[in-house]
Parts: sequence; structure tokens; C-alpha cells
Amino acid sequence: MHLAICAIFRNEAPYLREWIEFHRLVGVERFHLYQNRSDDAYESIVRPYVDEGLVELTQWPRLPPCHLQAYQHFISRYTGEPWWVAFIDCDEFLFSPCYPTVSEAITAIAAPAWGALGVNWMCFGASGQETPAPGFVTERFVTRPADNFSANRHIKSVVRMDRVEAVTVGRSPPTWEGRCPAPPLLHP
Repeated sequence: MHLAICAIFRNEAPYLREWIEFHRLVGVERFHLYQNRSDDAYESIVRPYVDEGLVELTQWPRLPPCHLQAYQHFISRYTGEPWWVAFIDCDEFLFSPCYPTVSEAITAIAAPAWGALGVNWMCFGASGQETPAPGFVTERFVTRPADNFSANRHIKSVVRMDRVEAVTVGRSPPTWEGRCPAPPLLHP
């Protein structure tokens, strides 16, 4: 089944190429990006991906907070499609520690009746860095707290577009315990 990402970003130009290429390697086939009032050089980064048909770019010049509005716009536009979509941020990297790609992880663990997966955060800190440095985000930020760090209880949603109707905000569900196959997917 098709895997896409829906994300909203602002002033992420230095990191967008790495973020897109990382997710292509882990099985993401399409990106639906909402650009929110960036004043950096994001266009030069995303234009080749838009031209390739990999990225759909939507201008979203609303005042923050506007993530949920953008997600609802996306859901209203694509509800009913037979895809899985991860709703993550451009500083989050979705991967599976147990399968070569996220797509394979979803195929292996998701029951046909499931409409969504909750993916726990794995927060990575500054790794001792006090100023921006050159290099990939995934190579520079490699230190994180233990799995039971309280912020890691938060989840991001990976949903089937043929099963979703609306964005809602509620209490966090319980976190996964143990190791593979649960948690099936992790992102920093």
C-alpha cells in the first residue's frame, strides 16, 4: 500500500533535502508539504521534487498554530484514498528498527482492519552541540534519553486515508512496551 507524508514547515530549507531523501529510502513514495510563511530558500530545495511529482506543495500562509488546519485540509482533499499517511514534522525522521523500510513494517504489522498506527516519539537532544554545525541531522544528533523519557509518550499518527474522517485532539494513548515487533515504528 502507498505510503506518504503530510507535513507543514516553516524555514526548514537547510534540512528539507536530507529529510525528503531519508524518507524516500525508508519507503515514502509521496510528500504533501504545506509551506507556512517561510522566508528562506525552500523553493530551490523543493522545486526539483515538485517537478518530479514526488512533492505536492501547498502554500499555507496562516498564522500559527495551524498544523491541525493544514492536516484537516489534506484529509478533506484525500479522504478515501488507499494510502497510509504519516503526519510528522520536518525535524522528525520516521524509521523502523526492525524492518528495512517503514512500508515493510506497516505491511508486516498492520491488520487489514486497522485505520491507524500510533508512533511514539524518540526525542534526540542537542548531542552536546551549542551552535549549528555542518553535516546531516541524522549524523549530528545521535544522543537521546532512555526509552521511558516522559516526552517519548507522545505519538504521531500514521493513518489509512480510506479510514480517516477528521483531525481530533485527545489524550495520549498508552505507549508501547518492550522491543520489536513492538514498537513497530520509531522516529526521533
